[in-house]
Amino acid sequence: MIMILIQTLPFALVFFLATAFIAGLVWCVCTGIAHIKYLKLEANHLQKIIEDQESEHAQIH
Repeated sequence: MIMILIQTLPFALVFFLATAFIAGLVWCVCTGIAHIKYLKLEANHLQKIIEDQESEHAQIH
C-alpha cells in the first residue's frame, strides 16, 4: 500500500504542477484581456476629452 503511494507521488506532483501552470496561464490571459479593455476605454475617454477641447478652442477662435 505504502509502496503504491510512493510510486504515484511523482505523477501526482507533475499533475499538480501542470494544473497550477495551466491555471496561471488562464489567469494571465484573463487579466491581460481585462487590462486591454480598461486601456481601450481609457483611450476612448481621453480621445473624447481632446476632441471636446479642440472644439472649444475652435469656437473661441
